[in-house]
Amino acid sequence: MNNETNPCFIHNNFGTFIVYITVLISSISVSESLLVVCVIWFTERLQRNTDILVASLAINDLILGFAFTSNQILTVPLGVVYPIDTKLLSCIVSGLSSGTTNLSMMHMGMIAIDRYIQIAYPFYYMKAMTKTRTYSILLVLWIVNFIFFIIPPTVYNNDQYHKRCILLHQPIVYYSAGFTTYVTSLVLVFVCYLKIAHVAFRHKKASESRRRDVTITQAEIHLRNNVRTALR
Repeated sequence: MNNETNPCFIHNNFGTFIVYITVLISSISVSESLLVVCVIWFTERLQRNTDILVASLAINDLILGFAFTSNQILTVPLGVVYPIDTKLLSCIVSGLSSGTTNLSMMHMGMIAIDRYIQIAYPFYYMKAMTKTRTYSILLVLWIVNFIFFIIPPTVYNNDQYHKRCILLHQPIVYYSAGFTTYVTSLVLVFVCYLKIAHVAFRHKKASESRRRDVTITQAEIHLRNNVRTALR
């Protein structure tokens, strides 16, 4: 496949404008993620379990920003001769974009679970959630990301998968796997934060009840003292 027959190319000004906007947003995301990684790396008190998850998410978002920048650049006919076949390059970028997108959502799911366990079961969290376990979980997530990344270049590098732009029209099986992972993580995030809100609301009600009991007790003591004073 040469540059002239690349189905991913955009041949209108509006599409090119969208590409430039996407590249700009991706550049901002890369800068922010790099800042987060540096802050956590150089601040020892920010290297707790949750912070480690956030740092891993930021590293993934760095790669995600570069992936989406490459994704968009490949849709603009720049007249550049790429050092590798454009089919293979499109597959690599497609796998990297899909893998990092799903990994970002899986990170959000893990952070939500981490927050819920720490708030709802603090003593269990202190005992069970060690740094070793956190790193093990992250290793599993990154392995899943690597699997998503490696599938397109190894499985979908044939011409039959490139009649349409694979960056936009992924094979249905691959797309379904990524979509299922993404939605599952999204539901997990929603459920965990809903439970966190429920725990916070329950704690607030308990606090208000204790405060009300203290107020009533103080009022009773004050009334009893007044009665004693009046009877003297």
